[in-house]
Amino acid sequence: MSELSDKISGIVDQVKDKVGELADNETVSGYVDQAKEKIGELSENEQVKGVIGNVTEKAHEVKDKLTGGK
Repeated sequence: MSELSDKISGIVDQVKDKVGELADNETVSGYVDQAKEKIGELSENEQVKGVIGNVTEKAHEVKDKLTGGK
């Protein structure tokens, strides 16, 4: 069992290293920045705000139906 645990631990370490490399990669960093910017734009978009409001309202209606309004 210890051998399996050691193998898993080694794989986890490799994944962590790869994630670290990706985080340091300028292209990936640029994509992350672009995504953050786009999310910011969408959160300010009135149509998106309306859709979010509608979804929230419907979610509350469903919750009320399921819980009997409690």
